[in-house]
Amino acid sequence: MTIRPMASLTFFAHLYKAIFRNYHHEMVAPLRMLLTQNSVIFDVGAHAGQYSKMFVRLFPKSHIYAFEPASYTYIILAIVHLLRGWKNVMLVKKGLGHREAILTLSIPIKKSGSFGFGLSHLGHREAHKTYFSEDISITTCDAFVAEQNVKAVDFIKIDIEGSETDMLKGAEHTLSTYRPMLLIEMNDIALQRCGSSYVELWEFLAVRQYTPLLFNESNHAFEQTSTGVDSIDIFWIPAEKIDAIRH
Repeated sequence: MTIRPMASLTFFAHLYKAIFRNYHHEMVAPLRMLLTQNSVIFDVGAHAGQYSKMFVRLFPKSHIYAFEPASYTYIILAIVHLLRGWKNVMLVKKGLGHREAILTLSIPIKKSGSFGFGLSHLGHREAHKTYFSEDISITTCDAFVAEQNVKAVDFIKIDIEGSETDMLKGAEHTLSTYRPMLLIEMNDIALQRCGSSYVELWEFLAVRQYTPLLFNESNHAFEQTSTGVDSIDIFWIPAEKIDAIRH
């Protein structure tokens, strides 16, 4: 891919952060309560690998599939993977959706000229912003599970800037067969940009007997939440697993 000079310069800053900085500290406690050393984890929208890095650190014997379709970000992720010697992480340079396709990813260009790669998205663009475009390969979660002969999926983290509903529609068999726990970024503006909505995503999971939970850091407990919450990461737990989590 051909990128602007400023993006080339800031690439090394992004790479440094990906290698040496740790984020999402607030997720350590709930993840330790939900996952085990043998968990099979899908990191959908792996970006520069911050969640994958945390999964490896907390669960070094787990098996992690990191999906990242954008070339700029994937290169960073691949370098992190190499330098850290991850043996239990499989990198997948594809996005997940409801069907196989080649779609155009829009990567925001900041005023400085660098990539805002964490906000890369499909769907409509904002007229007042500048973007870099890249065609990316999309498959479905169900197709990937079948092709790779994945025997279990315990946890799926999904942060794909509005394409969350689309991704889940391509995971019907995975959801019904393996009943994975989910961590989803819920943002109505981003969802609407991709032709969905907060309500549609909520109802999609509710019909499939998933319960929305937030983690209360003050008492280290999961608490059920409602559709009034927006722009927040929500754990979605299969109804049959709720009692085990709360005790």
